[in-house]
Amino acid sequence: MDIAVPKGASIEAHGRYGDFDITGVSGNISIESDNAGVRLSDIGGSVSVETRRSDIVRVVGVKGNVELRGAGWDIELDTIQGLATVNGTYTGDKLFRRLAQPLRYDTPTTELRVERTPGQISISRGDFTASGLAGPFLLKTRSTDVELYDFQGPAEVNLEHGDIEIRPAAALGGKFDLRTRAGDIRLSLPETAQFDLRAETRRGEIDNEWNGSARVTEEGRRRTIALQVGTGPVVNAVTDRGSVVLRKGSASEPPPPPKPPKAPSRRRSKVRWRSCRGQAHFPPARGDRLHAK
Repeated sequence: MDIAVPKGASIEAHGRYGDFDITGVSGNISIESDNAGVRLSDIGGSVSVETRRSDIVRVVGVKGNVELRGAGWDIELDTIQGLATVNGTYTGDKLFRRLAQPLRYDTPTTELRVERTPGQISISRGDFTASGLAGPFLLKTRSTDVELYDFQGPAEVNLEHGDIEIRPAAALGGKFDLRTRAGDIRLSLPETAQFDLRAETRRGEIDNEWNGSARVTEEGRRRTIALQVGTGPVVNAVTDRGSVVLRKGSASEPPPPPKPPKAPSRRRSKVRWRSCRGQAHFPPARGDRLHAK
């Protein structure tokens, strides 16, 4: 089904099964479906999408807010000017790029808060990689390896299981609080940075390559180190079972951006909306309700 609507229209769609492609509409978009892939681009208003199952939700170029709810697989949000909110269970790959306002991401196992994302965030099973963020930044999750590149704090990372690797920008920008119950913590702090570091491992080693004069204190299995350089922000790094590694470095080039998630190639019904000067209407499939406002 191909429906052309006036560019200024708002669209409300309710369906049971079938994909939605909407492009070049300046109004608001609201989609609710049991099973649908959703691809939206060049939207002038706000976007609301709720699905019970979805192979992909891809939203690119939105001037308003974006809200995703429900369950599905892959997510891609790119070039969003408003607030971005994701609340539900999405088990595939997640990609967030060029978000001008805060990102709020909540699932049964993960809480993520980011003030701005000029760069990108990539989340896949067991891996969280981000570069070019502006804090405050908060990540609380269960079993994930976390890598953060070229960003400014303040930042808080709290893991039950997983490694943490941090390569901040030259100016740390705020307090860092890094904790994992089981995993290593690797800090590459710029040589020009100023900070007040406190690192601790309760069952592991501390490898200090940043400043050889800073001593590691040992008490049973517990190892701690304190290192203050200038008058910068506090950096806390604590692992219950794992090692802490301190290195001199700079904000390195982030890893190559991941490819956008692709939907399966299976054939399925689709509703495609496009703007035009005139208006055309095609009757919806049985069980679906489509409204252009």
